[in-house]
Amino acid sequence: MAVVLCKYLVRSWRCIGRCRAYLTAGLLPILRNKGQEIQGFPLKWYCKCLSISSQVSFPKFYNSKRFSMARKMEQLQISDEQNESGVTAKPPNVIIYAEDQRKDEVMNFLLQNIAVDSYAIYHINTDQVLKDPWQDNVALLVIAHENVIKPDVVKTFIDFVESGGTLISLYSDFNMLGTTINKFSSNQKFHIGRTLFKSTDGKVEEQFDTPIFGKTYKLPSNYAEEKIHILATSSTEGSLDPQPVILNVHQGNGRAILSQIPLEMSPDNIDIEDEKIFDKLKKSNSYRFSVFAECLSILRLKRGCTVVPTLTPAYLLGETYNLQVLMESIKTILHDNKISGKDLTLEFVNHHDDIKEQKENYMTVIVTESIFPKNDTCPSFQWNDYWSVLKTKSLGRSIIFSEVITSTMVPLEINQLLMSLKEEAGLVVIGSQQTQGRGRSKNKWISPEGCLMTSIPLTISRRSIVGSRLSLLVNITGLAVVKAVRSLEGYENIPLLIKWPNDIYYRDEIKLGGIILKSQSAGNSEHQIVIGCGVNVNNSNPTMCINDIIRRFNRTEGTNLKPITVGQLAGLLFNNLENIISNIEKFGIQQFQREFYKYWMHNNKKVKIANHGNEDYSIVGINDYGYLCVSDLHGETIALQPDGNSFDLMRNLISLKR
Repeated sequence: MAVVLCKYLVRSWRCIGRCRAYLTAGLLPILRNKGQEIQGFPLKWYCKCLSISSQVSFPKFYNSKRFSMARKMEQLQISDEQNESGVTAKPPNVIIYAEDQRKDEVMNFLLQNIAVDSYAIYHINTDQVLKDPWQDNVALLVIAHENVIKPDVVKTFIDFVESGGTLISLYSDFNMLGTTINKFSSNQKFHIGRTLFKSTDGKVEEQFDTPIFGKTYKLPSNYAEEKIHILATSSTEGSLDPQPVILNVHQGNGRAILSQIPLEMSPDNIDIEDEKIFDKLKKSNSYRFSVFAECLSILRLKRGCTVVPTLTPAYLLGETYNLQVLMESIKTILHDNKISGKDLTLEFVNHHDDIKEQKENYMTVIVTESIFPKNDTCPSFQWNDYWSVLKTKSLGRSIIFSEVITSTMVPLEINQLLMSLKEEAGLVVIGSQQTQGRGRSKNKWISPEGCLMTSIPLTISRRSIVGSRLSLLVNITGLAVVKAVRSLEGYENIPLLIKWPNDIYYRDEIKLGGIILKSQSAGNSEHQIVIGCGVNVNNSNPTMCINDIIRRFNRTEGTNLKPITVGQLAGLLFNNLENIISNIEKFGIQQFQREFYKYWMHNNKKVKIANHGNEDYSIVGINDYGYLCVSDLHGETIALQPDGNSFDLMRNLISLKR
């Protein structure tokens, strides 16, 4: 009976709010009992009705034997109000009036920006606008309709605002309260606008580049600022004055945000031939989200917040020999199958049944005597790709992997564990997401899915070339990352570059990754090193990733290169890192430096040094320690160490460590 009711309700988007409420109130108990699917009613239908983002990675728990979908649904904590009888009431709606070619992009953009657990989002067409009583329980109307909108539709929308509704118009012909639209003709698809956004209260001010598709706003000559407030103006090449492009309009009892900037539109989805224009828009990509978030705040909608993902158990897996070496090396420090450090305790178990709740100071490590995890327990990492490309002698042949980890550095900060590791174990730590990712300046952040995040412990002899020049390891790792992509056949000209001292860049425009290094002595003869590395591989937002570069390269060069997976990049990175260190010991540093210069962005560049006057310095290269060498007009060379010094590319300015 319940299933029949659900199927009937799902057929009508108009009933989506009611359907969502019925599903939540009535079907969840059935889902708990039935598990993955109920008589042909897939769980993804259920999630669609709940307006769960399509970006939620269903396989992580959809196929899991341990965690049912129902438990995951409970964890989402859907926050509908309840009536007096305790039955969940329907949530407020966010409705989209858009042309077919823009529907999906607008929907995805909203799912990324609003609190999806608080609203039901769906599309509405012209007939529904004019005939159906859609206005009830609508928290926001979004218009994305660039062609002429029928006058009776416009009137319906204005009536909605006047009676207390809220509206956002994204690059459409809709206007209100006497505003009109300026249209300028051009043989270009769009112009680059230098846009200045200022929030109503003046607390937020952003300046960034946006595409302007031939439309700006013209305000009535007698407009009142309390009724029409200019949020953003934009200047395009050849324009005399900045023109209004985003307005905050009060009409009647409601409010509207009118924007001639298509904030939902990613630069990746715009046909851009000019590389410089693409780079400008991609660098400004994050501002689309911050400006839209401010617009949502003005309209008093609940913004989507960054939810800290739940920590997950880790898995120890790898090749038999390497796992044996690892377990043998740590058996003397295991107490009740635990290794404890200052900030973390690792507990090694053999069965899923032994898993406890994961905490910042506690991690379960499930020992798997295989190169593959069991039962799709680690679905976000491409294990086949990883093992098929890995060619190392030892590095990366045993792995501690976690879907969600505080930081891949943390397990290796347990001093007993780090000091016990043998090179033959080849241990690395990889996480799909980090809740406390780390940078050079002790910055921390929540990292998105689609990144490669790894920490690599190395034992290096003090007598070796690299062992006497540990700071060089940052440069070595940077080269290993770039070569992991550009040494592939067909990928040689992908514009992935090294920025001194520790970053990976797209051209000299956008940062894609970074490297940190920690070291300590291991007796009189060895150093114990941990290299931390994070690279954007398949996450286009908020800025850019390697696969964006590959897709862009395919469009401009007419190639058909495949995207790179996180697992593939990890294996290639470990290959290159092991090979580069080995080759330095065999052939010396000069060969490494020649190869390094092929992939760094600083050849023949001029820079200034903070507090050294206005003199230009020429970048010469790096010395044997990885220090940046610059020369002045008299040929005198200065070596700048990487630890603490920073390089501002926008101003070609090096700030010295104090």
